[in-house]
Amino acid sequence: MSFKDIFVFDRMVAPTLIKILYWLGLAGVVLAGIGIMFSGGLMGGGHGMGQQATGLTFASFLMGLVYIVFAGLFWRVLCELLIVVFEIHARLREIRDGNVKSSSKAAVTD
Repeated sequence: MSFKDIFVFDRMVAPTLIKILYWLGLAGVVLAGIGIMFSGGLMGGGHGMGQQATGLTFASFLMGLVYIVFAGLFWRVLCELLIVVFEIHARLREIRDGNVKSSSKAAVTD
């Protein structure tokens, strides 16, 4: 990739940025999940009149783990959908330019 490709929009930079944002977002998901794990009963699971558990409880640990798994999976699918849009663009450009290599062989007739 050269600077000319960037300035004349011959090549898309968004797929590369999406991959970088995926890793940053995944780190955020993991940190948020760890925060949920150590929130204890701060989400309303108190241990008495007006008291709330702090620190690591089994429920908060489980909630944080579930959050990491499902939010991480959701984030991955969202980023993949964005990349698919750019892949479609690249394939359409190949079709327009006539650079498509046929994956199916033409039938030979006698």
